[in-house]
Amino acid sequence: MALDLAAACLAQHLDACDDLPAGTRRQAMLARVNAFIDHNLGDPDLGPAEIAAHHHMSMRSLHTLFRQQGETVAASIRGRRLERRRADLTDPRMRQRPISAIAARWGFLRPADFSGRSARHTA
Repeated sequence: MALDLAAACLAQHLDACDDLPAGTRRQAMLARVNAFIDHNLGDPDLGPAEIAAHHHMSMRSLHTLFRQQGETVAASIRGRRLERRRADLTDPRMRQRPISAIAARWGFLRPADFSGRSARHTA
């Protein structure tokens, strides 16, 4: 995967992205999308539409990219947010912060966001 990413970076620099194998292009795009998601997890409006628009791709292409991982875009965002929230809740340095502040830090603004019933980030 590291080799694919290096090849994609070099190809992009040389304007030769179309010459890369499809699998390499797909891995590079997935890495860019995942980095964007990780960087923007605290944005409560982060969702498939924003991600697709930022990467100049269709929603269908984005969902296809994630389907190959066996996970939806929304499930990936939610899982990462839950992981970060759990890490903060178990961090002794965060002990004085209210749970609601920790939840908001990772994009969970309402109690329903924890229940899985929120339609806001569904894909």
